[in-house]
Amino acid sequence: MKGLSWTNFVLGLWLLFAPLTLAYSNTAAALWEDLLVGILIAALALWRALGAETREMAGVSWIVAVLGIWVLNAPSALGYAGIAAAFWNDMIVGLVVAVLGTVRALEEHLQSMGKIIEQQNWQYDIHRGGQIIPDPNLIYKNEEKHLIKV
Repeated sequence: MKGLSWTNFVLGLWLLFAPLTLAYSNTAAALWEDLLVGILIAALALWRALGAETREMAGVSWIVAVLGIWVLNAPSALGYAGIAAAFWNDMIVGLVVAVLGTVRALEEHLQSMGKIIEQQNWQYDIHRGGQIIPDPNLIYKNEEKHLIKV
């Protein structure tokens, strides 16, 4: 799901242009926060989108998610919550970046869980709310309830 990282890359780029586009570039705190954090989000999301699909790369997505949470909190923390354009831009972009970064970070974990479950002859069904169900090729042996291959 590299598309999630590409979306975060575009949102990071948007943060670079938002102060000028939405006319709040005269507020120094909002301007510099969006510029600096936008560069970080765009760079890390690009690295994640172009990088190999390894478990270690999930850490990059966690950093992007934390940056999204920062963007959510920046208007209050830096004192520009009264500027509606900056406030709502950061609320929307921060929320989307945080959610997509978290999903992207957990993706590798869920895939590795599926591999472990698969190795143990169980199935992980994400469409059933992540239920772990017995492999249909296994049956219970009498009352002892030992799983055996059919």
